[in-house]
Amino acid sequence: MLLLLLLLILLLLLLLLLLLLRLLLLLPLLLLLLLLLLRLLRLLLLLLLLLTTTITTSTTTTTTTTTTTTTTTTTTYYYF
Repeated sequence: MLLLLLLLILLLLLLLLLLLLRLLLLLPLLLLLLLLLLRLLRLLLLLLLLLTTTITTSTTTTTTTTTTTTTTTTTTYYYF
């Protein structure tokens, strides 16, 4: 009876180990999926930023003014 109980515990531990190994094998796939989702989110945010900047720049108007400065120099010669 005790031997059967030990075998059952050993079998449960083995199943737990196999489950952990399976999860570890799935971990890179899950990380890759997370990375892909983050890239899609970044792309959507960049697209949203691009759309909002084009809308705001199309509604603003800019005016430029030019100023001209004239400088005059006078030279006086004295002859003795």
